[in-house]
Amino acid sequence: MKNNWKDHWIGMPEYINEKIKPYRSLKVNFATEKDLEDFAVHVGQKITDKTKSISIPKKPFQPDRKKHWIDPDQMDLEKFITEKEQEDGSE
Repeated sequence: MKNNWKDHWIGMPEYINEKIKPYRSLKVNFATEKDLEDFAVHVGQKITDKTKSISIPKKPFQPDRKKHWIDPDQMDLEKFITEKEQEDGSE
């Protein structure tokens, strides 16, 4: 018996994932390591060997905690509500 997600989605809200695309992407080549370091200083961002892309202006760090399931039985509801109010600016 195959489990179909549509059988469980009855009455659930519509969800549309809007992909936000950048205005423009640009590949940049550096002749020397010093050129790369100067560029990093100029744009005010840390660039390492693992850096694949950066955004201009720099986007603030957003933790992935909002994307994870939290077991309601193990959750501190009072703390969660306080954090949510602070995020929403309703406190």
